[in-house]
Amino acid sequence: QPSMPRRRGSRVPRAPPPANPNRGVLPPLLLAGTVAALAALVAVVVHFAHEPRLRLAPLADAPEDEPRPLLFPGAASDLLITPEDFVAHAPALDDVKASSSRVFRSYDQSARLHGAEGLDRGYSWVDNVPAASVFQPEPGRYHYLFATAKKLGRWFDRRLQPLMERAEKLAGGVGGGGGSSKAGDRFLAPKLFVSSANVTAPAHYDALVNVYAQLHGDKTFTLLPPESHRKLYLYSYLHPSRESSQIQDLSPPAAAFPSFRRANAYTVTLHPGDVLVIPPMWFHEVVCMSEACISAYTPRPFTIPTRAKLLEIMALPFPKLGLEPQAYLVALRHFVVELVDRIGDPERETHGNAGALLLSEMHAQRHLFAQGASFATPADAQTTEVVELLEKTCERLEHSWRLQGVAGLEEMFKAGVDVRAVALEAGIQRAVGALLDATAPVQGERSRQAVRELITLDVVEELLVYSLGSAHAAFEFTRTCLQ
Repeated sequence: QPSMPRRRGSRVPRAPPPANPNRGVLPPLLLAGTVAALAALVAVVVHFAHEPRLRLAPLADAPEDEPRPLLFPGAASDLLITPEDFVAHAPALDDVKASSSRVFRSYDQSARLHGAEGLDRGYSWVDNVPAASVFQPEPGRYHYLFATAKKLGRWFDRRLQPLMERAEKLAGGVGGGGGSSKAGDRFLAPKLFVSSANVTAPAHYDALVNVYAQLHGDKTFTLLPPESHRKLYLYSYLHPSRESSQIQDLSPPAAAFPSFRRANAYTVTLHPGDVLVIPPMWFHEVVCMSEACISAYTPRPFTIPTRAKLLEIMALPFPKLGLEPQAYLVALRHFVVELVDRIGDPERETHGNAGALLLSEMHAQRHLFAQGASFATPADAQTTEVVELLEKTCERLEHSWRLQGVAGLEEMFKAGVDVRAVALEAGIQRAVGALLDATAPVQGERSRQAVRELITLDVVEELLVYSLGSAHAAFEFTRTCLQ
């Protein structure tokens, strides 16, 4: 309650108090008690500052052991970085992405289809860009920068060093391996995202535990669990934008993507100082809602081997089988169908087997971008021969097994009596075992199954290109032999 006002001149003068030699000195016991109380208060404040004050609401039918994103409001409020800080400490920036589109897709130049005709990353790289213009580009232009704190300069590196240690405490055991002392399980050096207004990163997933800290402006995240890959129309693993959705904006209805659903999506807006922990393989679309956005993230590697390592583990038997071309295609189909069918989720079986449903989705969704694309034109005579053989063999396989050598090979596979069939079965067992072992650390059975499906489809696409010699032949094989 405010004190009652006094009338001017009503103050009564008081005599000074007698001198006290011990004034301002606390007794030792009282001093120790005061320090202990202050320490306890600080501990409580720190505890609640680093506890999730808002845990995103779980899916209605999701088990409790499923990993979920966590939001920590204000957990990085001491690490804020303003556009003025950027201008002061990094006046000119290199490797800035510039585009007339607000959507910036990831683009992996190591992908098999990199450089193919008809594929465009949609932005250009610009060097020596004044930091001020990154936040306020010319009308109709958008800027986006992704760089390590160390590359930006010593000031940024020192500023964000506490984020790595804090990430270990905030992420806990999300994604497995939390708090581990192994070098490979620790959080990596922070990186920064800097963008102008409305810049959007389409829905994508990372095989990492991500800890995002919003340092300036507001960003809205739309989050979907790993099993959403069945409805998100991911790009093929052969595409440079692999691990990303072909849907550029999740907000409006997507007429071109009839299977897409938003029903199980979370939406959360980060304000300056907020920290968001995203489990591995969770899809996230990110939109800058302010005139300028600055955020940092530190990732922790996930314990799933690379696709290349899985292919090595599988020890593909095809090159050593010595089959005729038509029989070789039958062997390849047998291998892929068996592999996918064993990994497919039996609870999703609505018509036919679970593997057929998974392969059907791969063709209808992952390969949607390739249907009618100009880059799909065969580039050499070998690819043309493979495609012609596919058309002759696979289409007739649907109607008859009377092709010379093919029917006998199929029966051989069913009986398992030939050394080639045994080799195929051994390859299948290794592939399945490797995939099951790779996903063992994933928390929650639902997430584990979704991760198995994602990795299996990636491996299958690499397997088809490895075996058939071209991405175009792999797409044709999916269309003609696996449907």
